Amino acid sequence: MLKFHHLMVQKFLLIFSLLFLAMGLITYYWVKNFYIQQTKESLRHNIELLSLAIPSNKNLDDLAQNIKKI
Repeated sequence: MLKFHHLMVQKFLLIFSLLFLAMGLITYYWVKNFYIQQTKESLRHNIELLSLAIPSNKNLDDLAQNIKKI
């Protein structure tokens, strides 16, 4: 039979492990959401810049080559 201090250590480790797992999951989803939002904003910004550049360039092949260089 386990002694009292063994039971306390087991309970503490269980609670600590569950808390660590919960904090890890929360942090993972927060960072994932933040990364997705930043990527969306970056794509919107890039699309706006390209939409301004397309009417001034009649040759889309040259525009594609310039984009590949960047």
